[in-house]
Amino acid sequence: MKKTSRGWYLLVAIFAAGIVFMFAMEPVPDSDGHVVENAIPSRENQPVPGVVNAAGSSIQEPELRAFIERFYTALHGDDFESVSASFAEDATIFENGIREQSLAVYLEKHLKPEMAVMKSASRQILNQEAALMGDHALIATSSILSFSVEGKQLNFHSVETLALAKKTGRWAIQHAHWSSRPVQN
Repeated sequence: MKKTSRGWYLLVAIFAAGIVFMFAMEPVPDSDGHVVENAIPSRENQPVPGVVNAAGSSIQEPELRAFIERFYTALHGDDFESVSASFAEDATIFENGIREQSLAVYLEKHLKPEMAVMKSASRQILNQEAALMGDHALIATSSILSFSVEGKQLNFHSVETLALAKKTGRWAIQHAHWSSRPVQN
């Protein structure tokens, strides 16, 4: 493991500890007892067709906010090159309990084939919080992803954590963790 990777794990742990206070609000469990969003009335259930709704975000730093908006516009716009360029070379990816072998493998074998589906998906942000510490940021988002595959409508609760660093004046994703599960009707 590279030294920078250990540093990022430590940074994520520090940010995670610091961000706990942002999610200390009254949880709203679904029918299975899982918490699907935090009860924040000002941001609750805002429809977002494919792109982060900046009005429902706590991201205040303008360059970071613009970076996140460009990332999701590219992700939902089938712009693989822009999405790929959003990640630092040594970025780590965790998805649904698995650490991806490498960023390159994740992008080519996992993300690239899913981008066409993401283009047609809608994303409803339930909650998005940001913690900023100098040139490092942590973005925690919960959302509902809706899309159709082979004529079947699918809806997923999704949670995401992005750890970012600003180097040479540019934000980049150092670590991403995505998890999702089907919405139970």
